Amino acid sequence: MADLISTILLLSAIEKIGLDILLKNNESVKTQIVSVPIILIIIQGCIFAPIIKEMTFHFSIIGNPKTRLR
Repeated sequence: MADLISTILLLSAIEKIGLDILLKNNESVKTQIVSVPIILIIIQGCIFAPIIKEMTFHFSIIGNPKTRLR
């Protein structure tokens, strides 16, 4: 979570200063970073991403836990 917050703060501070650190051909990435509210980024990165990662790991790599109990 600290890395997500520091990235958001760094990108917003750099944008306010007027520096351009992102690649020139990534205009869509720049507009998405600026247009998405910070609370949605935090919810996605801290709540949904770990849940999706765990579900993907457990069900695709390990398999369905119910089949292991039989």
